[in-house]
Formats: sequence, structure tokens, C-alpha cells
Amino acid sequence: MSVPTTRHQYSEADYSDFVHVGPESLAGQYLRRFWHPICMSREIEPGHARKVRLLGTDFTLYRGEGGVPHLVDLRCAHRGAQLWTGWVEGDCIRCMYHGWKYDGIGRCVDQPAEDPRLAQKIKIPGYPIEDYLGLVFAYVGPGEAPPLPRYSVFDRPGHKLRHVSFIGGYSYVQNLENLVDPVHAVFTHRSFFDRTGAAMAPVKAERSRWGITISRAGIGQGVSQLGMPNVFQIGGALATPGALSTVWIVPIDDETHRFYSVRSSPDHDALGGDLDEPDPPLHVLNDSIMAGETRLKDYEDKLSPIYFQLLQDIVIQSSQGITADRSRERLGRSDKGIALLRRLWRNELQALAEGRPLTAWEWTPELTKMDDWHWDEAGE
Repeated sequence: MSVPTTRHQYSEADYSDFVHVGPESLAGQYLRRFWHPICMSREIEPGHARKVRLLGTDFTLYRGEGGVPHLVDLRCAHRGAQLWTGWVEGDCIRCMYHGWKYDGIGRCVDQPAEDPRLAQKIKIPGYPIEDYLGLVFAYVGPGEAPPLPRYSVFDRPGHKLRHVSFIGGYSYVQNLENLVDPVHAVFTHRSFFDRTGAAMAPVKAERSRWGITISRAGIGQGVSQLGMPNVFQIGGALATPGALSTVWIVPIDDETHRFYSVRSSPDHDALGGDLDEPDPPLHVLNDSIMAGETRLKDYEDKLSPIYFQLLQDIVIQSSQGITADRSRERLGRSDKGIALLRRLWRNELQALAEGRPLTAWEWTPELTKMDDWHWDEAGE
């Protein structure tokens, strides 16, 4: 006798919810179909292991002694000890508890106190992982991983890369929506512009093959691209002539995310080299500001311009709450990018729920027209 199966019944609220990113949520299932950076390459040295968290799930990340990164399940299949506490041996990792040893795809290759035949039956999950652009990317979704997206704009000769990163203690959605909101820049970052009339310049948001094209006039004039689901290439004031910043907004879980930025700029650009997050980190400074113990202005001369600008973003985004209450919003004509982003996400989540094909988002070099990425000093 067959047991009847019931299909999960999703609602309109589920289609519009891309805040919750756990494995049971629609947004979590959707995000798992893409590659995401999980740390900067320099944060994991050969022969070292660490715990990483992505989309509400913990994993063991280690770099083999030869320099190749690997990502496997958090725990040993034997007694559930966390593998990152163990030892890296060659391209394998050995559990600190009883010495069970796993290769880079999760196969158990040694069990010192057991019958050797048992190891052949043991395997923990292992995941595709690659170093690219100074970041470690991982795919933790179903089936065979798609190719890791490559961006030829980073291959330009005579350019160097700079990395910037921080952790935000609130939903990644607030940061993602902030990126498609060009008007905020002239107010939130007023200390950099100080000409708020430019915020009234027209904002255009149009669907592209990759996601959304955002264009704006006036101060910060330029064209930026949102790549579904969580990548952004920044033009205008944040991309000086010949430079390009690509940002990933990566959910750690429902309430925390990490911001990664890779900037490609000419070798002569004075803004070169990686910028480590300040100590104490930005989220600690934000907590102090939110508690009324310090003011945002107190850090203007203590942080680099880039990190002060990011702290401005963190303060305003975290002020919306850990998860913004959309039911109280009143969107206007300048919020075209936000409205379109939510519509694209809703359509994808409904398609996923109904078993329909998902959009094959694709970055192409034509999206990045460097001649259009400039800062109009005249504000015209």
C-alpha cells in the first residue's frame, strides 16, 4: 500500500520572504543554488581549519598543506565532534576525538581503532569550493554545482585588487536593498557629498540579463548592476575613473550577514591594498552608537573614508531593526530599484515552489561599460 504524499502548500507570504535563509525556507533553498564567498582567501592559511557559517548552517573549512581549500560537514560521523578542531594532514582533516580522517570530498579514509572495511562505508557531505579574486567561494546546494561565475573585467592588465569586508548584525536584505537605493547615498553619506539637492535626480531601475540595471543622474552619476541574487557592481562616486567595485552580500543566518567588496583599480590608484576591518569591528562601534554611548561623528577622523562610509550604512540599516518591518513602509518613486528587486525575488521563489525553471541569470561584459562609470563633479 502506497503512502500518499502531500506537497507543501506555500502562500504569498512565503514568496515574498527572502529574509529567512535556513535550509527549509524558500529563500534558503534558492540561495543554495548559487556560489557564495565564505571568507577572504588570506583568512585561511595552508594547514589550518576553521568553522564557517553560511545560510544558517555550519561547515568545516580547511586549507590543505598544499594550499587547496576544502569544505566538508561540521561534524565527524563517529561521535559528532567538530572537525575543525582537528589536524590538517596533506589534503585531509583528522578528527581530534578518535582520529577518523576525511578527504576533501568527505570520504573517510582512516579509522585507527576500527576494522579498515568500516571506513569504506563512511562519508560526510563535501562541497565544491574555489579560490577566486582573493575570496573563497563555496557551493552548498543540490546536484552538480554550476560553474563559478567569472568576471573578465577583473582581468584587465595594469590593475590591482583591494578587499574590504565587515559583518553586519542584521538581515542581509537591508544591505542588499540599500545597494539598489542610490538616493540614500547623498543623505546617509552627506559628509562626502554635502549637496542634498542632487538626491532629487531621476532614478531608473530596469531588468537586465543579470538582474537590475540602476542608473542615476546628478552627483554620483553612473550606472550600477545588481546581479541576482546578491551581487552588486558599483558605479558612480564609489568607482573612480577606471575602477570597479564588486560586492557580495552573504547571509550568515537570518540575523547576520557579511559584506565582501573586491575593487579593481589602476596600479596608480592611491586607494590600493587590502583594508582590514577596524579594531574594534564596525558592528561593535555601531552598538556603541545605537546605545547612545558615542556618536557617528566621533569616528569620522578615526576610520578610513571607506570604513567610515560603511559605518554610516551600518548605522542606518541597523536602525531599521534586525529585520525591517516592511508593513510600515511607504515606498516612493525613488524606490524603483527596491520594488523591482522584491518582484524578481518573489517571482523566483514562486517558480521554485511550483517546480518551474528558474531564471538563468548571466553577467556579461556589456553590462560593465566603464565609460559610463564616472563621478560627475558638476552634479549635472
